Parts: sequence; structure tokens; C-alpha cells
Amino acid sequence: MRSGYTYRLESETQVAATAETVFTFLSDPRSLPLLDPPWLKVELLSTTSGQFRAGSEMEYIFRWSEIPVYLRMVVTEVEPPLKLVWSQAQGPWQSFHHSMTLRSVGDGTLITERFQFETAPDLFGSLLHRWVIRKQFREVIDFRKQALINRLSRAVREQELDRVQR
Repeated sequence: MRSGYTYRLESETQVAATAETVFTFLSDPRSLPLLDPPWLKVELLSTTSGQFRAGSEMEYIFRWSEIPVYLRMVVTEVEPPLKLVWSQAQGPWQSFHHSMTLRSVGDGTLITERFQFETAPDLFGSLLHRWVIRKQFREVIDFRKQALINRLSRAVREQELDRVQR
């Protein structure tokens, strides 16, 4: 069987928060849509309640160039507070995997995200991914990096204020 276009991307983001704080944020299903740019119009349809654990599922719709795309992801690996891995159970790609690993560095945490997806084995899909979607996906990743920094830095400041006020 012929395979489609495989796209891999790795992104690193350092935040001023402990690995435990970062993991708590990332393992809450309600947090993940907050990391996507507004133009994707992410709508969380359903998710497992509480923190992610192996087997947890999340369903959502996002808009790619205003085209609604359904995606159901399943958590395949959880290693608190170091790692989360999701795989597509149903969606637009032949396969899609997203992992986030955390490593304490200095006074913060280095978040390494790895994305890998494979398109259907057709010429149109491969060309579309190579020339259009790949660039747009990079824009999503750049937005996520800044959102991680902003959200987690704010969470740390709020925790510090909370401690001072007690």
C-alpha cells in the first residue's frame, strides 16, 4: 500500500512554571483548546471528565480555512508529570500523533511537542499538505508556543499572589 505525505514537526517552549504545574494544565482537557489560535474556532464537543489518563478521549471540531473538521483523539500514554501522548482515533488524516514531554530546566520547564501526521496516499492531498497546510500548521505551532508561555506564566503569578495573600 502506498503511503501519503508524512509531516513531522518538533517544537520546544520554555515556561516559567514547574513541570507539575505545566502537567496539571496540559492534562486538563479544557486547557487544550485555549492553546489554539482563534481562527481555528476550536469547539470541544466531549471529553473525559477530570485529568487525562490512558484511554481518555476528546472530540472536537475545528475550522481549517473555514472548513469544519471533526477530530477524535485518544490519550495513549500518560507519565505524570513528564509526558502526554495523543493519537487520532477518527479524523482527517491517515494517522496523527501528538506528544508533549516536560523537562525541568533552571527555574522553569522545557515543553517539547512532537507532531506527526500522514495524509491519504493521493497526489492532491500530498500537494495540499506540502504547499498550504504545512505553512498553516507552522502558524498554529507558533501560536501555541506563545499561548503556553502566556497562560502558564499567568498561572504561576496567580499561584504566587494566592500564597502571598494567605
